[in-house]
Order: sequence, then C-alpha cells, then structure tokens
Amino acid sequence: MNDLEENNQKNILSELYLTNKPAGFATHKVSEQRPLGFVEYLSNQLAEPLKVVHRLDRETTGAMVFAKTKEAAKILGQLFEKREVHKEYLFLTDRDTGTSETLSAQSFIEKTGGQFTSDSKAQKPNSETTFSLIKKQGKFTLWRAQPKTGKPHQIRLHAKDLGIPILGDTAHGGSSFPNLMLHSHRLQFEIKSYKVVHEATPPRLMENLELLGDPLLVQWLIESDRRQRSHPEVWNLQNESLRIVHDKVSGYNIDRMGECLWFYRFKEDPVTDKEKQSISTFCTLLGSKQHVLREMKNRGQNPDLEKNEGKGNSSTWQIQENGLRYELRKDQGWSPGLFLDQRENRKAVYQQSKGLKVLNLFCYTAGFSVCAAKGGAEQVTSVDTSRRTLEWAKKNFEINELHTSGHLFYAQDAREFLKIAEKKSLSYDLIICDPPSFARNKKSVFRIDKDFSQLMTKLYKLLSQNGKLLFSSNYEKWSLDNFLQETRKVLPKSASCTEGLSSYDHELPDQEKILKSFWVHKK
Repeated sequence: MNDLEENNQKNILSELYLTNKPAGFATHKVSEQRPLGFVEYLSNQLAEPLKVVHRLDRETTGAMVFAKTKEAAKILGQLFEKREVHKEYLFLTDRDTGTSETLSAQSFIEKTGGQFTSDSKAQKPNSETTFSLIKKQGKFTLWRAQPKTGKPHQIRLHAKDLGIPILGDTAHGGSSFPNLMLHSHRLQFEIKSYKVVHEATPPRLMENLELLGDPLLVQWLIESDRRQRSHPEVWNLQNESLRIVHDKVSGYNIDRMGECLWFYRFKEDPVTDKEKQSISTFCTLLGSKQHVLREMKNRGQNPDLEKNEGKGNSSTWQIQENGLRYELRKDQGWSPGLFLDQRENRKAVYQQSKGLKVLNLFCYTAGFSVCAAKGGAEQVTSVDTSRRTLEWAKKNFEINELHTSGHLFYAQDAREFLKIAEKKSLSYDLIICDPPSFARNKKSVFRIDKDFSQLMTKLYKLLSQNGKLLFSSNYEKWSLDNFLQETRKVLPKSASCTEGLSSYDHELPDQEKILKSFWVHKK
C-alpha cells in the first residue's frame, strides 16, 4: 500500500466508529420516556454525534459500527441492506445436539402479535443461518452463527428451531441465565474499495467455559465485561479506578482501585470457602495481585484488616482518575478514600471551576476539591468534621502538585460552617454538597429526609449570582424526582434544576440510580 492509499484508508476509517457494545443497552433511544440508548451514550462521551446504521438487541454484546458522517451512514446503510456485510456471532447453549458439528436453518420470520416468529416449514423462507460448533465443556457448548440474511431475532429463532436455544434467551426456549449469551464477534465489509474487519473480544465466559460452573463468578464476569466495553479508555489504563461490579443479585460491589480490587460484601452470613475461591479466581482473571474485602453488614464493628488483606501488602498506594491522582489507604475504614460513583461529577467540577470561588461540604478526602483546584479555581474551601481526613485531603493536593496555602480547610460540622458563613455574608460561585444520609456527632443528629429543606435553603443563600450548586445523595428512599420536588419547594422560581451527568458506571440506563445528582443554578 502506497502513502496515498494509506491516507485514503485512514480518512475512510475516520468516518466510522467501531465499538464493542455492552449488554443492557438498546441501540438507540426509542422514545422521550425511555432512557438513552447506546448511540446517545457514545455521542455524549465522544462529544460527537454518531449515526445508527445497524442494530443489536439490548442484551446482545459485541461488534458494532456507527457512522460519523452522512456520507458514511448512507454507504454503510446500503451495504447492510444489500447483505454485503459479513456477520459472525458466537453464542452459548446448555442443550446437546449429539454429534452434529455443523447445522443450518431456513425459515420464514415475521412479526405476529408483537413478537417475531419463525416458520421452519415455510415453502418460501426469507432467512437463513449456518451454525458450527467451536468447543464443548460439560453441558455447555459454544457455537458460531453466520447469518446470510438479516431478519430481527434471526439467530435466536433459528437456534431455537435447531434445539440449541441460546443461554439466557428465555423468550425463545433458552435456560435462565444472568444475561443473554449472544455476542456479535465479527463484521467485515468493503467501503470505498477498502476492506474493514472489526472483531470484538468475546465475553470471558465464552473464552473459558469452565467458569460457567461458578454462579458468583459468572455474575461478576458479566458485570465486569459490561464496564470494560462501556469504558474501554479507562479499563486499558493500568492505574485507573473504575467500579467493575455493581450487583445486588450477587450481594457484592467491586471497585478496581489501580493495583487493588476492593470488594464490598452486603450479606449477613459469613464468607464461605467457595466465595473466597471465587474472589481468588476473579482477581487472577483480572490480573490483580491485591484485594481487600469489606463486609458492609458489619460496619458497626472494626474491620479485621489482617484477615481481609493478608500480610505484606502496602496499606497506602496511589491511583489516577481522569488524569488526577489520589492516595488510597487500606487501614482507614470501610472506604479506601474515593467514592467512584462520583467520577463523572468530579470531571464536571474540574471542567467548570476555572476562576471560581468553590465550597466543598462534607468533603471527606477532598476529591472534588482537588478537581476544582486543578481546574483553576481561584480558591477552594473544604469542610469536614474529621481532622484526619482533612490531612489526607492535603496529601491529595500535594501529590497533584497543588499548594494548599491558597486554599482553606475547616474541621467543622457542615451546618455550623453554613451558619458562620451566612453571618459573615460569604458567597461562592460553585458549591459541592454530598452529605451522608445519616450522621451523628456529640451535639446533633443529621438526617437527609428531615434536614434536606433547611440545608438546601442555606446552600442557595451562599451561592453568588449565576452560581451553581452540585448536590448528590445516596439516600435510597428518595428518587431523583423526590429530591428535585423538595428542592423546588424551597427555592425561588428563578432557580433552575437539572439532572447530573448520565453515567453508566453503576446502574444500567433503565435502572433507578442509587446516586442522585443534580445541579441548581442561581439566576
């Protein structure tokens, strides 16, 4: 290939966006009442509008191509319509076909009563798929499917017709499973005389069928695969932090904190030997040499650090998030020092703080304060009741080459600080408030449901004209709508309230988010 041909190929590829779709995302938003689809999510992340040229079902993972330009969308659309895109899928089943290693299916597929049906006895079929067996382990079998036509649900229907329904596809006769185990593995096509081959890495469960025998590990691998696909730019950075399992079914949340996996366990019963083996295997699969286990149902007790972490591991280490660094500690309680559900909000604060006077209440180790200061804030005030965490916060400033002398740190109850600030007529251009749902000190008790209105009123008074407030809460008894309704009750009509950034680090698009975040703008 000469230089001219190579440049032309690069120009063509620059008009395409090749990706590996995670499970749980519809290809696009289907109505204003439905959550964002995958194309809207990607367009937001890239700050560039993408165009849909083909679709995958919500629970199907794998290779997709979007267009960045109208011209590319038109060409790709025609290629798919003319069946000039070669597609290859992988899927798992727990049904046996005996000695058959190759199969084929033809049928007439149509939508009947709101569902797609397949008539394998039709004299004029409109769909065809070939199947080939790849490998078998116990009762599970991995198959390759190559559709020659492109009817909706074609592979799922044809797999059912052949007696090998896809694992997790209960709508078409498959056994129950945490996810539909169908993966778009390969797309191949020619555009402007250049061959494009896009392969998407299969789920780990398809690469190692032996893992299918461990239900807990299965759940974790499905969850972590989803985050690897939705955050590839973060996943591939060795020291980056990311929530990789957020799963009420298994009773675990798991954070990748750089070199360490941090397990939060929400179960009443003791950890079993089988769970310990699942944890060990998961760490090996993800290449993590260290892990910490925190049993969250026992938060009233002191964590058994030696039991949970093992001897010889360093108790202090550093990670990065969005280009900034934070010191984490294993010996300072239930959290290592950074709550990953706020990752997108911290990024927003970094982007919006230049030249502003910023207040960070309930600041903990001051992740938001670091972002504001590094983003060019004129001055950042950090408030927390714990002197120990404020010293930790100053360490986070230091490792990001930020001088603490130009910023303020107060070891004080947030409500007391607000009273003093109001008396002194202080004002702030940006306020970040992430209070606990419940807290008790020697003088008082704080409950978010009881104290929210008063807290919001005081926060709004401290905002400068055109100032912004970022409010967040993990209080599970209120939805985001509840918070917004209560906010609008106490603020003037001129104030505007908008939902925080859409992030799928934790819940899927159609799930209620535990972290409720919104912005208040004082006009």
